[in-house]
Order: sequence, then C-alpha cells, then structure tokens
Amino acid sequence: MNNRGKKKRKRKHEFAFSGFMRCGKCGCLITAETQKGHIYYHCTKKKQICNEKYLREEALVEQMKSVIQKVFIPDDWAENVLAELDREKTSIQNEGLSFVQNLKSRKTEVEQKIDRLLDIYIEGKGISPDEYQAKKAKLLGEKADIDQEIRDFEQKGNNWLEPMREVILLSSQAKIFLSQGDKTQIRAFLKNVGSNFMLNSKRLEISPK
Repeated sequence: MNNRGKKKRKRKHEFAFSGFMRCGKCGCLITAETQKGHIYYHCTKKKQICNEKYLREEALVEQMKSVIQKVFIPDDWAENVLAELDREKTSIQNEGLSFVQNLKSRKTEVEQKIDRLLDIYIEGKGISPDEYQAKKAKLLGEKADIDQEIRDFEQKGNNWLEPMREVILLSSQAKIFLSQGDKTQIRAFLKNVGSNFMLNSKRLEISPK
C-alpha cells in the first residue's frame, strides 16, 4: 500500500565501452544508448555541437577485434617470451641482491666513520665543534644518499616484468575471448596494450603504449 503512487526508478543500462573512448572531433566522452534493439555509441556533445556519427556496437567490436588480432601472439612464441622473462627476473634478482648488499656495506662504513668521528670529538683529539659538525653533516648526507638509493632500487626493482607478463598472457589468450566475443575482456586487453582511445569518423583510433 505504501508503495502505491511511487515512481519506479529506471534501471541504468551499463554499456561495455561507454566512457572508454573520447570523440576525435571535440574531445568529449563517448557514451551509448539503445535504439531499436541495437546499441549505438556516440559523442556526448557536452562541449559543443559535434557531427560525429553514431556507431553500432557490433561495428565497434569488429574494429577492436581487428586491433587485437594484429597483436595476437602464437602459443609457442608466448612460451618462449615468458621463459625469457623468467630468466630475466632471476638475473635481476641476483644482481639486485649484490647491488643492495654493496650499498648496505657502504652504509655500514659511513656509520662507522660517524662513530669514530664522535669518539675523536669526545676525546678532544684536536677537532673543534665546528669541524665536528661539518664532518658529521657530510657523513650523514652520504648515509641519506645511500638510503635513498636502496629505496629507489627496491621500489623500481623488476616492476616492468609483471606488466609485460600480463600483456603476453593476454595476447596469447586473445583468440579465446575473440571467439567468445567477451566485451569485458576485449576492453581490458585494449587498455593493457593501448591508450588515448578515440572515435573519429566512426573509426577507432588507439595510441600504442
């Protein structure tokens, strides 16, 4: 009874590629709507009048599939690349351990110098307060630089390997979701291999990463 007279909210339809592209003519986002049982993508025209034409989703997906087919990787080639990435990862890890250990050894040496400097100063062995502070500041600066090098290396490390691995795996699996027509996977794959997606004169334009 209490619900009588209340307006039902329209369910918002989620389109696979809405907000994924921008208009090549005016730069606005590309949105979508359903007309006569078909999904059409078009410019939102929020900035200005725009003459970008409507494009049916089927035609858009075919263009996307064409792009994916160009970067498709055969299984045997993918296996070789993944094996090479594994070898590279192991090599980087080994080199990294040696590099970080060397930095930590240098840091220990600097800390020992700071301790010796303090001992000399406390024992009054011919070093003035100003000289002590100047030398201490220099050594602390060296220590801070080494700490920063260690942090930088640990942050960067082999971070580029995992994104590369994901792209290779996706590329080798592309034939599966191409045959299935999975729009979610198509969108995810394109975002991994490209950027700056534009719809210009009903043609999909992508900038490679």
